Amino acid sequence: MAERRPIITIEVDDTEFKRFKREFDVFKNGGGIMRLGVAGAGMFRSSDIPGVGLARAMETLGERILRLTSTISGFGLRLAAGGIFGIGALGFSAFSRYREATGLGVTPGQLSAFSAYYSPLVNGGDVLSRVANARNDLALRPYLARLGIGPQQLQSQSNDQIAASIVERAAALWKNGPQTQQFADAMGMTQFFTMEDLRRMGQMTPDQLRRMHGQMNAAEGQLNFSPEIAQQWNDLTVQLRKAGVQIDTVLIRDLSRLAEPLGHLSDVIVTTLDSFLNNADMPQAIGQLGKGIEWLASEIQSGDFQNGVKSFAQNIVAAAEGVANFMHAIGMSPSTMPSNTAADLSKRMASGDTSRNKFYAYEAWAHDKFSSEAAENYASHVREITSVEKSMGLPAGSMFGIWGAESSFSQNTRESSAGALGPFQLMPQIYHAANIDPNDFSEALKRDAKDFNIYMQKYGDEDKALAAVNWGPANLDKEIAKYGNDWEAHLNDETRNYISRVHAYQSHAAEQLNRPPTNPYVSLNVHNSTSANIATTAAGLSH
Repeated sequence: MAERRPIITIEVDDTEFKRFKREFDVFKNGGGIMRLGVAGAGMFRSSDIPGVGLARAMETLGERILRLTSTISGFGLRLAAGGIFGIGALGFSAFSRYREATGLGVTPGQLSAFSAYYSPLVNGGDVLSRVANARNDLALRPYLARLGIGPQQLQSQSNDQIAASIVERAAALWKNGPQTQQFADAMGMTQFFTMEDLRRMGQMTPDQLRRMHGQMNAAEGQLNFSPEIAQQWNDLTVQLRKAGVQIDTVLIRDLSRLAEPLGHLSDVIVTTLDSFLNNADMPQAIGQLGKGIEWLASEIQSGDFQNGVKSFAQNIVAAAEGVANFMHAIGMSPSTMPSNTAADLSKRMASGDTSRNKFYAYEAWAHDKFSSEAAENYASHVREITSVEKSMGLPAGSMFGIWGAESSFSQNTRESSAGALGPFQLMPQIYHAANIDPNDFSEALKRDAKDFNIYMQKYGDEDKALAAVNWGPANLDKEIAKYGNDWEAHLNDETRNYISRVHAYQSHAAEQLNRPPTNPYVSLNVHNSTSANIATTAAGLSH
């Protein structure tokens, strides 16, 4: 007897169902109405709106029953269809491909390879079917002979090889012949191909067809699988459908037992709602609620309320400016004041307001404006970077990666805590010495590229040059002198991460002309705990 193993293990967390069952048992025995009612009504005073808490509790309980039933039933339906992880569709595909291939007298690998490589010209399954019929019909064999297939080829070649050969022969006949329906009929070509097929094949060169034939031969083994594998997939599909039907059957049979207590629940809810709607205090409660809403609306529209909000906002702005003044006084002034809007800043600049406590707000406004313009000119910046890299002989994409790591492609050009500014975050001692504007993209790019080129010439290694850009050459030289070839293992985390970010962006440089990459990192974790002895083979097909 063959050894049986589980194909897939399904774990079901029944914690929610058990908790529901405990609550339902209490409710069914008469102790739940008061508890649920009190719990739901806890948000109201006893004199407010009677019955609301109980009605909401009943509604919540009903929703939980429906959600639990739908979840389990939906899982069963997906399982019955084999939809879990797409396994059912994969199993059906495997068995169907094997059945189709054996019907055409070829292996699954031969069917897949011929269909894949010859699909630009013909329908693979149709051609293989016609070849198989001609091979087994003495009346049709003369048509194969007219296309160069004799008794020897019929004895030694498989149907896919014969199909590939007659494609080549028919293409040559069509290209060199009168290219008419009558000629195609006379040569037997229309026994295997349509006129559209022949016109497509006539556009191919002999070298292209031979290369296509060779690629098909190479792929057949990669795409093939045995009858045993096909049967295992079929068995798996059957088991999945059986499991799904069993789950559905259990739901149909056992949930019917809740019919009587749920009927009782329905009666209780109807009674409660009736009492709620006929309560003598209800009209008064509703009237008070309406008056309260009217009062709130009139209060919001009143001048006092709006002036109060305006005053509050002004106090917040004043407080923020006060904090900025204090931080400036102690040498820790921020480079932005986000409490100022663009409209506020424009008015202040127009009025000639140059007080020190507004300076940082102006700077933030200017940086935001620059960042917006930089985003609009992104494509031209990429082309400029490529030109500078080529002219200086720098590694392709290196300055693109540095730009992304330094300022997220000019999305963050404001002054850093260390004082660095602009798209390449140049330090004050650098842009002051070079007498350039660190926010000017072209000037900043050329200055940063010049430094990077110097480090490339000095170290002859891209990672060392990047470490020098981020950490400084003096620190790097000490690290190399101390640890030699093991210098990189002793880098600080910031510099190590900087090098990684540059390389991550650099790998996308050629693809990102229109917009920058949003995230250079991709993490994919795949876990497989199945114990089935099923092998999956994948082959990449390229012309």
